Amino acid sequence: MIESQSPNLQSRKCVLLSLVGLLVVIIITIGAVCGSGVCNGGSNEPLVPTMAPTSQKYFEYQMVILDFFGEDYFDGMDAESSQYLALDWIKNDPISQEDDHFIQRFVLAVFYFHTSQQSRWHRCAQKDGTCHTMDGDFIGVGWMEASNECIWGGIECDDISGLVTELRMIHNDLNGELPTELAVLSKLTSLNLMDNKLTGPLPSELFTLASLEELNLSGNSLSGEIRTEIGLLTSLSQMDLSSNQFLGRLPEELSALTGLYQFDIHGNALYGRIPQAICDSANSHNQTEEIIVKADCFEEAQSRDQVDCPKSGCTECCFQGECIPGE
Repeated sequence: MIESQSPNLQSRKCVLLSLVGLLVVIIITIGAVCGSGVCNGGSNEPLVPTMAPTSQKYFEYQMVILDFFGEDYFDGMDAESSQYLALDWIKNDPISQEDDHFIQRFVLAVFYFHTSQQSRWHRCAQKDGTCHTMDGDFIGVGWMEASNECIWGGIECDDISGLVTELRMIHNDLNGELPTELAVLSKLTSLNLMDNKLTGPLPSELFTLASLEELNLSGNSLSGEIRTEIGLLTSLSQMDLSSNQFLGRLPEELSALTGLYQFDIHGNALYGRIPQAICDSANSHNQTEEIIVKADCFEEAQSRDQVDCPKSGCTECCFQGECIPGE
């Protein structure tokens, strides 16, 4: 025989059932009210969760970058790529939100992350605060600081437009390959990255920098052939590609660089003939800067990796690091 339940137990059950019933009534009431649009400001549109502010900025900035570089720009890149690292940094950067040169700032961030992946820069790195030369001279603030990019160390900008005109980062442990995004800095007149640890070929995009007057990439480990597109850099007056790992024949397109008065390609595995136009340009230069036409043209080399200088063309001929005055 089953025993009857106690009065207290029956009372607790009644209370519980009442609460459940009340909860059901409340849910039904809220659903009816929201269905009429009251919960959504009078709109009949369904409620959609809003994007977090940081995520929204990330999406907005990504759209700006894709509009500029193309919709496939980030394809194939992982989260640790310099491009994604730059995007992740820029979404939290207060200056970028007000910067008229958002893309320029993004490109410089890509350059920083691209050339510091293997090791940190010696100077002017992120969170360094102030930035000094090897001699201790103040040259700006550390890169990626919440300040105008034109006062980051090694950068000079046009006073009126605010566009970058000079990028000088000498003997600072830059590593990896040069990013193609550098081509965006269309007003760049000087690119000096000598004595670093840069590798890989020169990106073809680099040769679209029509305003470039100085190109110094000496003392790195850059490799590959010197592209024929180098003839597009007709504003160049100084070019130093010495002490790298370039190889192959000198392109005939070098003859288009008629404004050069400093041309140094020694310390590579190049061969061929230096165009007469370069020698004529250097010898006719009437300014006070030193005239340099320097190559691996030592007659005693007797090797394929030898550059032929026009008569009285080279100021110095080198072989295995030893250089003597040219004829």
